Amino acid sequence: MRMELRFFKGLDVIDRDKWTDLLDHGRYASPFQSPEYADFTRACRGYDCEIYAADADGTLQAVCVVVWQVKKGIKAYFPKRYVYGGPVIRDITPELLQEFLGFVRRDQKRTATHMEIKNYHDYSFCKDALTAAGWEYQDYKSVEIDLRGRDMSGVLAGMKANRRREIGYSEKEGAEVREIADERELKILHEMLAEFYRVKLISLPGFDYFRALRQLSFTKIWGIYHKGRMVGGSVCLVQKDKTIYTLYYCRARKCPRRMYPTHLAIKKAIAYGLEHNLEAVDLMGVGRTEGLKGIRDYKKQFGELVEYGSYFTIMRPGLYYLRKGAVSVLNLIRKGRL
Repeated sequence: MRMELRFFKGLDVIDRDKWTDLLDHGRYASPFQSPEYADFTRACRGYDCEIYAADADGTLQAVCVVVWQVKKGIKAYFPKRYVYGGPVIRDITPELLQEFLGFVRRDQKRTATHMEIKNYHDYSFCKDALTAAGWEYQDYKSVEIDLRGRDMSGVLAGMKANRRREIGYSEKEGAEVREIADERELKILHEMLAEFYRVKLISLPGFDYFRALRQLSFTKIWGIYHKGRMVGGSVCLVQKDKTIYTLYYCRARKCPRRMYPTHLAIKKAIAYGLEHNLEAVDLMGVGRTEGLKGIRDYKKQFGELVEYGSYFTIMRPGLYYLRKGAVSVLNLIRKGRL
């Protein structure tokens, strides 16, 4: 007998106990699809979200948190939506998931030009159903470190030899890794990240975003210190019993010789994962097949390349292609090519 789903939306109408149960016992859970993350997004200046759900006979079968940045000026006319991690589901079929995401798409079409589901799990079971319904699959990749049945020595043995040596050099130089102590240290880390992102021409959320993110129960922020000075750090989100996600990590512009803070940030995430019986460390995205080669080559020296991809849909084609053309021109101007 075919399951009949009831679709609804709204942060205030979803039973939080049922939502938490779905995260604990359903498939594809991530912190980005949790009530706490939705609350954080709603409260954070410059960001907003909408929550969609599906139930059958009183059992919550799916949740999808759609987030976006609140833009001003001309950018407000070209809003994009993201589903980070992908929807959390229980027992539904690919066809029912397609129907649920169709409900999400129809509602978002009123206010957004396009939407992307950034998968942090393997959703290949529903690929045919979603592509048949007009979602475009894009071959985005990530790098994961499998922790199941391993200890630290086993994980280190799986890395490239030069990375193991560089971790050893850093530790012999007296590097220390610990959680940041206060907002002053968070500010130092944020400034470090901002400098790195400026060089890469990538936008970074403001300090208020990181200050609020630090308050979440599943956030871990570590600093890497040498002789009392912060030389690097990382911001990670944890899905209980599953995965730790390395959302941000960086090093100071001027580091002592034989000091590799980003290596130590990754090792700290591994150590935390092993200590808390997690299944994996996700080093996050490395782009599509043809892009981000330098980042991909670096991360691959710690783990394995995986392809979970993303699903992309255009909801208002005229505005979308106008935006795409304008962004291309602006990028050329920023790079000094126009």
